[in-house]
Amino acid sequence: MSWLRVGLFLCLFGTTVLPAQDMVRIGVPLFDFKEDHALHLDNHVTEVVIDLLQKSGRYRVVDMTSEEQRQEALDRAAENYKADNWLDANRALNAEIILGGEITSIKFVKSNSAAQPGYRAAITMTLKLIDVQSSEILASEHFVSTKSELRLTPETALSSAIASISPDILNFFRTHVKQQFAVVKVNEIRRDKVISVTVRIPQALDIARGDHFGLIHMDELPDGSVIPMPIGEISIDQYVSQDYWIATVKKGGDRLYALKEQLGSIRCTE
Repeated sequence: MSWLRVGLFLCLFGTTVLPAQDMVRIGVPLFDFKEDHALHLDNHVTEVVIDLLQKSGRYRVVDMTSEEQRQEALDRAAENYKADNWLDANRALNAEIILGGEITSIKFVKSNSAAQPGYRAAITMTLKLIDVQSSEILASEHFVSTKSELRLTPETALSSAIASISPDILNFFRTHVKQQFAVVKVNEIRRDKVISVTVRIPQALDIARGDHFGLIHMDELPDGSVIPMPIGEISIDQYVSQDYWIATVKKGGDRLYALKEQLGSIRCTE
């Protein structure tokens, strides 16, 4: 893929620390496809994947496929966050992870049958998750679609081909992009152990009673870097309101008690 494009994207966004209750923000520049010419298939594939991520409800997707999209996102952020200047608006939509895409092959087969004209398509591509702060490649995976069902146009045939690998793409994200959320309140302490807490987790993640999350302490080192240190585990008990949930501390109640005055540095994670 075009690493110059990704490099420019990294320079644009820089680094950021987002609120713990916010879902991970994925920046998506235009996928690279060296064979593409008049059909602009790179645009189509990128848009289909962006739509897939948005509909999953698990991520905040920053569409940066063009300067127009970038400016639209900035304008929307300025309105939503009541930002007074460009820097505040840009900070409001910073991405934590970049999704880089390299399309290696797109094949079309045209059916000339008078009874059933149309196209079938197949696609292979590689997706990479890149950490904005470190520029490190967090994960990379190659995807190979099956041949699509017959469709009237090349674009709809290509969308059908991508649909065959959509579950694999979402699983790739679930495996390598872990959400982190705020522990906002200690509800109950017993014998120097935290028994119950309130956490803030978006309902879009389909949380249910009995779901388990890890507890981590964001430990800041003398050089300013932050390391997530596992300290325990919670289990969701009940929904309260507006993304707030009550959870029972299953493991690490004593360690959480020792850190109760540093609640801002405690997260629950998938």
